[in-house]
Amino acid sequence: MLGTMVNIYQVKVFFNGKNKQFVFAGDMKYGGEGRPFLKISPGIHAIVFTLATVPDPENPAEASFSDNPIVGYVSDIILSSTVAKSRCALVVSNLGGHVGTHGFTVNVIYDGQCIQSDDPTIITDPPVEEGG
Repeated sequence: MLGTMVNIYQVKVFFNGKNKQFVFAGDMKYGGEGRPFLKISPGIHAIVFTLATVPDPENPAEASFSDNPIVGYVSDIILSSTVAKSRCALVVSNLGGHVGTHGFTVNVIYDGQCIQSDDPTIITDPPVEEGG
């Protein structure tokens, strides 16, 4: 008997404390308007966010994920969320027909402040029809 395959996406989050800006890399791409997005197909996915702080010689503080690292994504398709200082994983099911774009923010703590990213998005494709 075959088990369910889980697709794993890697998203690197670079946080620049000097100008409070985020840059996304890895499987996250940038669209025509410069907005980051991750396109996922139907299925079950683990999206792993790894945080790195861009060095600032004037302030050596390190950014870390907040207690609520990912906010605003369609809550009924997130199955679980785990967090560590620099790694966050979401397990997402795109099986129920939640087609479209889903904005969210990444939240980090830097030098005692909670800072949110602009809205990257996850784009979910529709399920493939049986026999199609």
